[in-house]
Amino acid sequence: MSKAIEDLLKESREQGIEIGKIQTLVRLVQKGDLKIERAAVNVQMTVEQLRKMMEKTSV
Repeated sequence: MSKAIEDLLKESREQGIEIGKIQTLVRLVQKGDLKIERAAVNVQMTVEQLRKMMEKTSV
């Protein structure tokens, strides 16, 4: 497999992991198990950015 394809696959995997992390944190916030401020810190967003993302997407 070429280096370019390997790099693309690695990047895709990392993006998938990050999306899964965000989805998990959003669910915890929605259930009331985690404060939105704490979740925002974990995904390196402001509380406002995370709120907007939560409004735009269904998780």
